[in-house]
Amino acid sequence: MQTPENKIASTFYLLFTTLVLLIAVSLLVPQSFFTSLDLKKVDYIEPLVYKAEKKKPKHQKHVAVKKEVVIKDTVKTEKGVVVTPVVYDLTTIEDFSDKGAQFKLFLEALHNAKTENCRIAFYGDSFIEGDIMTMNLRDSLQKKFGGRGVGFLPVSSEVSMFRRSLPSESEDWEVYSIAKQSSKKEPFGIAGATYIPNESASLKLLPPRALANIHLLYKNKGRDAVVRTQTNKKHTSYDTLRSTEILQMQALVEGKDTVKNFKMDVREGAGLKVYGLSLESGKGVYLDNFSIRGNSGLGLNEIKDDQFREFQSLMNYKLVVLQFGINVSNAEITDFGFYEKGMTKLIRRLKKLFPETSFLLISMSDRSHKEDGVYVTMPSVPLLVEAQRNIAAESGILFWDMYSAMGGENSMVDWVDKKKANKDYTHLTFSGGKQVAGELFKAIMYEYKTRYKLKENEELSLFNP
Repeated sequence: MQTPENKIASTFYLLFTTLVLLIAVSLLVPQSFFTSLDLKKVDYIEPLVYKAEKKKPKHQKHVAVKKEVVIKDTVKTEKGVVVTPVVYDLTTIEDFSDKGAQFKLFLEALHNAKTENCRIAFYGDSFIEGDIMTMNLRDSLQKKFGGRGVGFLPVSSEVSMFRRSLPSESEDWEVYSIAKQSSKKEPFGIAGATYIPNESASLKLLPPRALANIHLLYKNKGRDAVVRTQTNKKHTSYDTLRSTEILQMQALVEGKDTVKNFKMDVREGAGLKVYGLSLESGKGVYLDNFSIRGNSGLGLNEIKDDQFREFQSLMNYKLVVLQFGINVSNAEITDFGFYEKGMTKLIRRLKKLFPETSFLLISMSDRSHKEDGVYVTMPSVPLLVEAQRNIAAESGILFWDMYSAMGGENSMVDWVDKKKANKDYTHLTFSGGKQVAGELFKAIMYEYKTRYKLKENEELSLFNP
């Protein structure tokens, strides 16, 4: 064992030897050698600084973009209708995909909609229940790109008569859905629900305007089922739904836009599973409203991969919209890391199942609660909006900031005062839904105009729903 004196002597010996070697090197090696080296200055203190002080929010440069867009449009004046430059204020859609690939897919599908249907799956929570907002966006897109009809319609819904675009009445169906807990499990359809007919199952449509083509989406594990349909209260027909475990889309009514009244009765349906109806007429755009009450978006994980694939093989969706947030936000939550992780994983799964489809994530709207007797924006709302922007960025998809489009902080109070939102300070009225749909429509049309560089006559009324 070395004594303390020996340790001290060894240390001095090592230092002396090192010093001699350094002097020898300085004498033998030319000075030009050291000056020619490209040496990098190293700060040994900087890495020790608390990183949180220097950390920037994710994707900080991607904030809601408000643009004043000038475009020639038709405007009514005292002298009649004239063409004049009009300034539109819009919240643009942010594209987090590589080289704008996500927008390219959807815009090309819109451009070709008159020869091949451009179908949109619009998922949401109770915010779009009753076809609020989606009915107006659908109408606007169909006016520009063709198509007529509401697209997908659930067999049964708690708000079926509340839906203005197509009221309906149903009786004697067992409903299995993401929003409804049940001890019996049935594979959900693409809308998050499956409908099993009982002995007297029926469905009646009360269309505000005449219908043309009506298709039934189903599987049948039992023997062939029989469905009786009545149109305009006088024409009766019977359709056989063959036994098959492969998803079918069977025409119940085909022809001209003459159906003003429709009723369907299931006569023999043991083993029959119905997922909904599809109503369309002609080539164009079809937007399917998939509202799931109480859903945060993560409930879509309960739909199996093979179900998604089968529906996509029939419907060929060009755009999947995800609008959620009401069931995630509350006054207490300030950290949405759990939600970011879950939704990012879900979207990546969906992108693999729909590889040729664009995805658009729509943020939470404004939402108010009372503080000291005054309605103000919930503190969690802007935090959730930023979390949703991060989800879109991490997933490489499109993002639209509905919170900013509505006016941002405390805007919900104004919407309620103008009767564009309900007094729960959360949900929109039909009037409010129309306005939000108009904002989203303008954002889509801005990108469409930019991509296809429309001629002056094609620009006219482009932004008018």
